[in-house]
Amino acid sequence: MKKLVQKNFKIICFLISILFFPSFANTINAIAYCVPNTVNGCSSGDNISLFSIKGESGVGFSNNSGAGCSAVPLSYSDFTASFSPVILSRTNSYSGNLQTGNANDYATIWIDFDDDGTFENNERLLNNLKIGTINKLYAIRIPDDATLGQHRLRVRIIGSVTSPVTITDPCASYADTETEDYLIEIIGTSSIRSVALGLANSCTELGAMTINAESNNNGNYPVYLVDSDNNYAAAIYTDGNNLGTVQPSFFKNANATRQDITGRYFLDRNLTILVETQPISTYRFRYFYKISELNGLIAQPGSGVTSQFDLVMTKSNHLCTSNFVDFLGILKSIQFPTGFGSYNGDRFLDFVGLTSFSSFFLHGGSTFLGDPTNPLPVNLIAFFGKNFEKNINQLNWEVTNEKDFLGYEIQKSTDSQHFEKIDFVKTNNSEKYQYEDILVNGSSINYYRLKLIDLDGKFSFSKIIALKNEAEIKIFPNPVKNNIMIENSELEIFEIINAFGQIKNIKSIKINNTQQQINISELPVGIYYLKVGNHFRKIIKE
Repeated sequence: MKKLVQKNFKIICFLISILFFPSFANTINAIAYCVPNTVNGCSSGDNISLFSIKGESGVGFSNNSGAGCSAVPLSYSDFTASFSPVILSRTNSYSGNLQTGNANDYATIWIDFDDDGTFENNERLLNNLKIGTINKLYAIRIPDDATLGQHRLRVRIIGSVTSPVTITDPCASYADTETEDYLIEIIGTSSIRSVALGLANSCTELGAMTINAESNNNGNYPVYLVDSDNNYAAAIYTDGNNLGTVQPSFFKNANATRQDITGRYFLDRNLTILVETQPISTYRFRYFYKISELNGLIAQPGSGVTSQFDLVMTKSNHLCTSNFVDFLGILKSIQFPTGFGSYNGDRFLDFVGLTSFSSFFLHGGSTFLGDPTNPLPVNLIAFFGKNFEKNINQLNWEVTNEKDFLGYEIQKSTDSQHFEKIDFVKTNNSEKYQYEDILVNGSSINYYRLKLIDLDGKFSFSKIIALKNEAEIKIFPNPVKNNIMIENSELEIFEIINAFGQIKNIKSIKINNTQQQINISELPVGIYYLKVGNHFRKIIKE
């Protein structure tokens, strides 16, 4: 009740200042903030010797205040008038550096988003991150609903031999502590960033974070892991999991393409994410990487990678290093992407259903992805597809050594998140299979994979292929006897393909700006495919 009365009194004072001193009330400094209390101050070395933050376009400040701290007020400094406000955007992460005078110092950061003079629990963005005497790269995430405009940021460190068991209070008295205030400005949209590059043959540290309810960032939105320039390396969708302190990093290989003893080649980047507490339920994950790294793996003979759709992810206990000796057995934990995307010229993969954090490696190897120590009695040597009509996707696959094998479950994803069974093709001792999906999702991308199932229930998956359905090109009538009309195509030369794959070029006659006509009266009765640009349309000749 006392805190509520104090808060209401501050609000009343603020409203009075608007009426009688409007120019004064327009500044954050017009709001009365508490002066943190302390017993010893920083006399035991528990001081903020360096605090920096890098905002939009890399613009920020760095305050290297050294070993000393304020005497009046004791261990509290107001730097809101000393540095220009740093611009931060909603939903994004921002890095900075912190260094203290004692190895057992813990830092907490708040931003007073509602400008009421109180740093409330829902305004805490970093919760007791251990800093110490070595320069520490940290990061904070700005909430999606952060109030736009200028606000006060408070950073406070407390000295503690062990990790604090309670959250740090922005005002309460601590034996050993220092507190500093700064100004930031929240905007609505962030500028485009890059994918973190990293140093050649080195482990690049990313901004350490606290990801939990106390830090207000454990929801179903992305928490970006960033480097010292705020470039992306990964994003975690924690979906309610409290991870505590998160220490991310990644290794950038600049030597020959790495290969394990099973013969698989690996992308020139691996991520390590160490967490204080492993998740108790599944989480989602986005893995960013450079297009040059993908191209390097594609160029490597024997990698089995021809595009981003050939990549899968392996989790292991190897830390942020180039050294991984043996992946045998670990390959049973292969994670298949559920989404693919591009970002500022580079790439990312999405994964769902993950249950723990460690190190993550991307690799290919072959079209067939399974346990190399216990393979299925079939070799999948090709899997590809074509969009023949707006509502038909044709899938083709080729196999060898098909013995005592059950068949192929066809799975599809229309949202890049979940794969579902759409059909099952039983083995027929053939080397080539074909399947037509007639329930295609409009003009979006449809993802497909095969689940190869043995008679004993053992199974594995193919690579994922993606088929994009372009804008509709209309043909009519169909079936047709003589003339067929084509709409929404600027081409004038078309190809007719018969059941034997034979191709015949046919010239169209332009009727108007949107319609063209071709005469197929001389063709025998049967089923044909009309090729319009890169698209195929099935027609029936009567």
